[in-house]
Amino acid sequence: MAKGIIPRGHDEFDVFQNNFTTTVEPMLENLGISTDSFKAITDEKAIWQGLYLKASNPQNRTQADVLARNGEQEIYGELLRSFINRFITNNPELSDADRERLGLHVSDGLRTPSPVPVTVPVPSISIGYQQHTISFMDEGSSSKAKPAGVHGCEIWHKKGEAPKSDSELSFVATDTASPHILKFDSSEVGTMVYYRLRWVNTRGEVGPWSALVSAVIG
Repeated sequence: MAKGIIPRGHDEFDVFQNNFTTTVEPMLENLGISTDSFKAITDEKAIWQGLYLKASNPQNRTQADVLARNGEQEIYGELLRSFINRFITNNPELSDADRERLGLHVSDGLRTPSPVPVTVPVPSISIGYQQHTISFMDEGSSSKAKPAGVHGCEIWHKKGEAPKSDSELSFVATDTASPHILKFDSSEVGTMVYYRLRWVNTRGEVGPWSALVSAVIG
């Protein structure tokens, strides 16, 4: 649902994200959303606002400023999509009026619901220079096609020691196509990174976790 809602233009995206975050924040408790779940949004919002402001000044901006803003819009936009799909789209506490205030589409209720994923993505990690290429395909499949009704693949990770529970994992991205490339800082070279993946459907409902895989940052 959220993919077509989030604007592609930089200025339109900024208006959307600002309206959405400021409107939804006072509603978190009523919607049953924890402040920890929302913190990733506010952290990314702060990064976006700095880069957007810098790149919006045609007299002082550089090409690097523009590229940084564009890249951050992709990261922040994907985080917003995941948040909306997981916590907002089918939240029974959210009225149609609330959805309109948030700038979201109000469903006519006529579409056939996507099934909850029951299979797991099978991940593989290729190590590059300060980056990991995370490939995935559905279990039992020989192609990169997603299961029916699946929006994308959620990628979660933990750096350092292996996670003792899934609650230690941090969200990376929801990618709609394999592979996903994750870049690291030079200071992280030699660090082990642990990954688990899961499918998410178009309604934000997730399937079971993949096996835990790991790779060192090269």
